[in-house]
Amino acid sequence: MAETSLSLDELVRKLMGDEHADVLRESLAWFVSELMEAEVTQQIGAGLHE
Repeated sequence: MAETSLSLDELVRKLMGDEHADVLRESLAWFVSELMEAEVTQQIGAGLHE
């Protein structure tokens, strides 16, 4: 049986070509923004506007 796995790059390219790419793109942008905020908060020891 042939294995049908995709690399991360192939998966992203396939999903971005899909009709729902805008939803995926916006969700990913939100997630990355939240992740960066959490990392900065952890490093400086203060939350946003503190």
